[in-house]
Amino acid sequence: MTALSGGLWAWNSARAPQAAERLLYVADLQKVAALEEHSAIGALVQRVRYKAEELTLDELPTALSVPAIPGTWIDNAMGALVIVVLLPLGILCLWKRSKTAAAMLLAYGALYVVWPYGQVRLIVPVVPLILVAMFLAAEFIGARIRRSWAVPVAIGSLTLYLAIGVILRLGRDRDYLSGCDRGHAPYSQPACYPMEGDWTFLQATKYVKENLPADAVVFTVKEPTFYYHSGRKTVNLLVLLKEDSTTLAKTLRQRGVGWVVTSYSGPSRTQMGKLVASACRDFDLVKQIDARTMVLRVRPAGQTDGETACGALTTWRQDPGRPEAAN
Repeated sequence: MTALSGGLWAWNSARAPQAAERLLYVADLQKVAALEEHSAIGALVQRVRYKAEELTLDELPTALSVPAIPGTWIDNAMGALVIVVLLPLGILCLWKRSKTAAAMLLAYGALYVVWPYGQVRLIVPVVPLILVAMFLAAEFIGARIRRSWAVPVAIGSLTLYLAIGVILRLGRDRDYLSGCDRGHAPYSQPACYPMEGDWTFLQATKYVKENLPADAVVFTVKEPTFYYHSGRKTVNLLVLLKEDSTTLAKTLRQRGVGWVVTSYSGPSRTQMGKLVASACRDFDLVKQIDARTMVLRVRPAGQTDGETACGALTTWRQDPGRPEAAN
């Protein structure tokens, strides 16, 4: 499976239509190294340290639905302790039972901590293996106590701990989405998209689908999601974020991109919005959905007359941004 996945990645990278989009892992590390004034190895070490901390304190507890106590540090400490103790021990126990499963979990974790993004949904596929490892660790600890009741108590305690977390999370989610009727056209209900920016992003994709040419190419955030809802091709966001206000429009034209959609949804939204705002004279406003969500047209080279999108993009220039966790 590893060989197949690696081979497919290498094949797709080699066939990338733009040279800048090949070997994106290497390009990503080189970019981070330049920004942080580290060597590529130093940049990698910094990323792994940061991602490991986020994984332990936030992403794994969220993926496993460990109990949360709002406004305190107790839940973070308990969750981190459970994960730090049980998961490494559990992987060792899993290795004795199935080297293939343990190797897969380790490889997945190693790839995750060097991945540019930290997204809980990327952990979900291996949550079953993580749970198996943690329960094996609980069984191991109970067995070492050498009492007939120890193993059932260890496994039962872990089960109860996680079950409480799931119940609390279901309650929060129910309150969070209380106005959403998922059984009746959730795409038409703003209440089904409580995260700021998600609903207006969807409205932008709807506008694009209904009004832009079928062969339109768009520069935007959340490229796969945008394509799914709009049916319009997109370009690689991270590659184009390397441009500046003087080169962005030229690069877009060279790539055949005629349209831009800004949104407050998804990773890198603020960076993209500010980049487009810095080059506002190269865009015309086509449709504004809210203060940050808008459809823009890339102006032809040399066009200087008429009203540009600078007024609409003022919000992006003034925006301090919010934490860009994936949503």
